[in-house]
This record gives sequence, C-alpha cells and structure tokens, in this order.
Amino acid sequence: MLEFIRKMLLRKFHERKEEYAKWDYVIPSRVNAKVLKNSGESRILTIISAWELEYEVFGPCGLYVVKLRQYSYGGGSWQKSSIPCSHAMVTTSLSCGRDLVKDRATDYVHQSLSINTYLQTYKGMIHPIPQQKMWLEIERGELLPPPFQTQPDKPKLQRLKEPDEKAK
Repeated sequence: MLEFIRKMLLRKFHERKEEYAKWDYVIPSRVNAKVLKNSGESRILTIISAWELEYEVFGPCGLYVVKLRQYSYGGGSWQKSSIPCSHAMVTTSLSCGRDLVKDRATDYVHQSLSINTYLQTYKGMIHPIPQQKMWLEIERGELLPPPFQTQPDKPKLQRLKEPDEKAK
C-alpha cells in the first residue's frame, strides 16, 4: 500500500512539473478563469468612490464597501477565496482603467495562488527506492517485546461478611 502511494506521488509530481514548464503567465489557469468570470459579473454593478482606493458598490444583492488597499470586501468572499470578487473587479477597473484591468487584476490575487508558490509546492523530490527483494539483509538479534509490568490498580474492596457466612 505504501509503495503504491509513493509511486502515485512520484507520477503526480512529474506530471505537474511537465505541466508548469509550459506556463508563461503569473497565476494558474483556474484562478485566471475565476478572475475573468468575476470581471464579467462586475458589469452590472455601480460604484461610487468614497476615498482613495475605497469604494461603495451597488448591485442586485445590496451595497458593499470595497477597500482595495486592505484587500477587503464587505461580503467576505474575497478574503475567503483570495481571488477578487466581482465587486473588487469593478473597483479595480475604476482605479486603473478598463484597458489595464486584466493586467492589474493579478495584483489583487493572493500570493499563495501565484505560479511561484505553485512551483515551490512541486519543487521537492521523492527519492526512488529499489524493490524490497533488492534490499540488503541485515543481521539482527531476536526481537523481544518489552518487559511486562503490572500497573498499580485501584485496591479491591472486600465486603463485610455476615457473622453466620462462611469464608471462601
């Protein structure tokens, strides 16, 4: 069973290394797809600039406050997923311009979702091990269990016997 898991991990690490060798972007494709989806959903939202990089965003689901500098949003989905939600995307488009949104959106994705972090995850190596048949035989003595020691118990209570009762 352990050998199966080790081989499976070796294969998975190798596949991932081949996969990320082809990448030429800053964030993984799945994260980028979510950013683009949120960008598309942001088109129905209305924003009012409150202060530098702080906005009020109106939409069908209510009013939310977005603070780009703190990477926070009143709904909390940006903090949970580390990917800018539609409310954050619409404020990003206002702060940097609609033409640069796709380039600047990656600045608001958490570092843990970047390609560099992904590469660090699969950077390690699982060293190959020969089959068990090829292992060297080692002389060893007889393997004995540890000495048995009785643990202190709660003392057994003896009930008081009736005067006419016999002892066992």
